[in-house]
Amino acid sequence: MPKDRVLAADLQAETFFLDGLPIGFSERERALVLCLAQARGQFGTKSRIMMAVWGQEVREATLRKLVQKVRRRIGDDADNPRWIITEFGMGYRLKNFSPIESL
Repeated sequence: MPKDRVLAADLQAETFFLDGLPIGFSERERALVLCLAQARGQFGTKSRIMMAVWGQEVREATLRKLVQKVRRRIGDDADNPRWIITEFGMGYRLKNFSPIESL
């Protein structure tokens, strides 16, 4: 993946951009990325993420599948991730994203 790609987030408007273009996340994908972005580089526990996305605990496989979908949508590689980092046994965190201000 080219090093100069930019993932940006307007957390107030709950919108996300890749290289300046809006990302068409589904509602659950958006909730996942928003939860991770609001953690500001700290990992989000699986339980916390599940509550933010589904409002209840779900199977870990369901969470993993959603993370995979988001990674594919933004072109992130699970084996060499740039943005979504797996904290094994704990959860996930988002790094290398640029927060932007709402207009």
